[in-house]
Amino acid sequence: MRANIAEYKAVENAAMKFVKSVAEGNSTYAKELFVDEAVLFGYLDGKLEHGSITILPQCRYGRRRQ
Repeated sequence: MRANIAEYKAVENAAMKFVKSVAEGNSTYAKELFVDEAVLFGYLDGKLEHGSITILPQCRYGRRRQ
């Protein structure tokens, strides 16, 4: 069964909001995708990091701002 293209576009738009937040270091776009208690996990400069969506403003292009 083929998925509805509108559902695909909704998922694509959500993913792009997250990518934009990470790329710009601005959690504004991604905040609407997660509950306030959500915890994100991922690698930053080769180190496993975790924390609230609010850590995104500290990061940009995969590196934590100094």
